[in-house]
Order: sequence, then C-alpha cells, then structure tokens
Amino acid sequence: MNGFVPSGATPVGPGTGIIACALLLIVVLLPGCASYSYSFTAVEQAIAEQRPDEALTILEKLHGSSSFFSKADVLFELNKAMVLRMKQQYEASNQAFERAKRLIEQYDAFSVTEQAGSFLLNDATRAYLGEPFEQVLMHLYAALNYLELDNPDAARVEALQVDQRLRRLNSKIKNPIYTEDAFVRYLTGIIYEQLGEYSNAMIAYRKAYEAYQKYQTHFGVSVPGSLRQALLRLSKQQGLDDEFRRYQETFNTQETQSVYDRRQLGELVLVLNSGLAPVKRENSINTIAPGSGQMVRVAVPYYVARRDDVSGVKLRAMNQSSGAELQETGELVQDIDNIAFKTLESEMPAIMARSVARVVTKYQVTKEISRRDDALGLLTNIVNMVTERADTRSWLTLPKNIYLIRAELEPGVYDINLEYVTNYGAILESKLVQKVSISAGETRYLSYHRVPLVALQEPRRH
Repeated sequence: MNGFVPSGATPVGPGTGIIACALLLIVVLLPGCASYSYSFTAVEQAIAEQRPDEALTILEKLHGSSSFFSKADVLFELNKAMVLRMKQQYEASNQAFERAKRLIEQYDAFSVTEQAGSFLLNDATRAYLGEPFEQVLMHLYAALNYLELDNPDAARVEALQVDQRLRRLNSKIKNPIYTEDAFVRYLTGIIYEQLGEYSNAMIAYRKAYEAYQKYQTHFGVSVPGSLRQALLRLSKQQGLDDEFRRYQETFNTQETQSVYDRRQLGELVLVLNSGLAPVKRENSINTIAPGSGQMVRVAVPYYVARRDDVSGVKLRAMNQSSGAELQETGELVQDIDNIAFKTLESEMPAIMARSVARVVTKYQVTKEISRRDDALGLLTNIVNMVTERADTRSWLTLPKNIYLIRAELEPGVYDINLEYVTNYGAILESKLVQKVSISAGETRYLSYHRVPLVALQEPRRH
C-alpha cells in the first residue's frame, strides 16, 4: 500500500524516523525523574511501622527498578546504611557508608562530563553526590556506628575525614550558608575527650562553639549547655586561664567540674533522632529569560517539612543496686530541616540560572529543527517538556532533628528509659534499655531513631 502524505504536511523520511524513535526512547526512560521522593514512600512506611527488614527489601527493589534509580547509587547506600543502623547492624551499616564514600569520589571525578549531559536534559540525570550537609552527616553516623561498637579510634578517623570533606566542599561552593557542622564538631570533641586527647578535644569544642553561634543565626539552634560545660572544663584543665574566665563571664557561671572529678564517674551519651528530614518536590515557574525577554517555564525543587509531634527528649537512669535515679533533659543539637531549607534557598539562584539557560537552549534547538521538519520539531518540543524536571532526590532517612544527652553516672548497672515528649510534656513513646553497665572513666553511647506514622502524612510546604 502506497504511503499517503496529507497536503501541507512535511514528509517524514527514514532519518527522521530514527531520530523520532531516539527521542521517544528518552521520554520512556525519564518518566521517573521527578518522582524519587514519591517512590520512596513505601520504604518510609515500613520504617515507621518498625519493619526494617521489609524496608531493606523495598529499597533493593527500587534501586534495581529503573535507570533513574541507578543514578542514585550514593543515596541507595546512604539510605541502606541508615536502615541497617535502625536494625543495630552497625558493621554492615558502615560497609554501606564506605561504599557511598567511594561512589562520591568516583562520580565527582566525572562531574564535568555529567554537568554537560544534565544541561541538555535536567539535573536529575546526573549521578547524585549528596548535598554538602548530607556528605558530612555520612561521617557523623559512621562515627556513631563505631562508637556503638566501642571503637572510638575508628570514630576518630571519621572525625578527621570531616575536616577533609568540609575543606573540599567549601572550596567548590561559592558563598555557602553551610560551611561548618556544629554537632559533628561537638561529637568530635567528645571522642577526643574520651580518648584523653584533651588538647584536640578543646580545639574541636571551640570549633563547635563558633559553629553553634552561626547556627543560632541561620538555623535557630543555640549553644548546648553541655558544650558550655565542656569548654569550661577543658579550658581550665589546659591552663587557658584567660579563655576560662571569658567563658565564665559569657556563660554567667562559676560552677566548673574538673576533668579529674569527671573521670571518677562514667558518662552515657545518648543521640536521639526524631522524625524524617524534609522531602523535595517539584515546582514549575514561569519566568523571563534574561537577554531574550522570552517567557519560559522551568522546573525547580523545593523542600516540604515532614510532620513530627516530638518537641523534646528525656532520660531516666535507675541504678539497679542503689535505686538512685538520675533525670536529664535532651538538648537540640541539629535541626536538619532548617539546614536543608536554608541550603536549598542559597542554591536557588544557581539552580534557576542553570534551568533557564537549559530551557532557552532547548527552545532554540527546537526552533531550528522545526524550521527544517515540522513533525520532528513538534516531537522535540514534547520531549523538551517531558524532560524539564527538577531534581527531587535527597537523603530521606535522615532525621528531622537530633537531640543529645550527656549523663554523668556513678559506676554501676542501670536501667535506661528514653522518652520522646510533646510541648506539654506528654510522653509519646518510651524505650527501655536494661542492664547498661557504666564504669568509672568510661563513655558509653546509645542512639535511637523514632519515625512516627504522622511523618508519612502529606508534608507541609515550608
């Protein structure tokens, strides 16, 4: 049967058909680019319902389900590491973190080539390396894994890697709002103090103090009281008399515990994670392209906060021998929500500029193709619309907030009760850990991650 071309239409030749098939293949391969955060819901549901084994199974299936998820190898390892932490499989968790580190280094080496490819399609076609704060928190949780395994020397190595990571990130990013991680520096100081490296501990505590002063301005997190005590304790121990008096005046206190007195006790360090980090969604914006005055539609990411009913944490430690009870209230040491929001806000001008330039380039290419072939030009325009997607990938198993408790305990065996509470003091959830042995001069670590079902409700836009 002879082909029939309607009057006024442009004939479609073999070459056009091949190009059309290639363009359609791109459309088929990219439908998931804007759906990473939605696709992850089943994993979060399993975590909230305390079914970590199922969460791992779903995570594995998602990772192998499409070419899009293969571009998120780093995220796969980070999320896997966090779920394994929830299962208290700390060695396996750190193996996943190590794989994530290697992937970041590997993909970072090819970033220039990938930047060129993403300019033609969208940012989600690049291998995801993690936001700067995500890369740093990778070391935090790896260190916590080692501390749970009673291996502070390995945790110390993670602390050293944070220095290298921050230097590298800060050299690449212009005017970053997140240049230092206060809690990571604070934990580093705790590790050094545990190891008896008091000079290094003092340096880390100073860095944490300086970072928390910036946190207060940018993220609304103030200097923890326990860090203030650490600065007083270590500055006195190190003979830094002027600095010690300055802290006394600044913190308005004369009370100081000596390092020697503290070593007669044991310390229980609790890192309590609450909720889930914000999730990225896509927003379409109409804007005027600079220079051409052309109205263009671009897709950009934005964060929405997850719901969480926790406003604080408490500890009750009961000595099994004496019956004496110690109560401590946790301090907010990391607000990942605010860090994520403010980081994306600072990145948005660059994201917008990149997106507008990409859309304008696509428009010019489509215009030239349409001049030669109307049908192919139409198809190209459709592909351009389909592929104009925001990158909604992020480390979704991170908590919303992190609380810290440093409890000084007489040597003995304790029953530890952890409580997540509301604004009104009502207990939302408690966790009992029995027979925790504390020795003089010893530091023990416990961590727990509460993910409430309310976090799975449709999040609120910030």
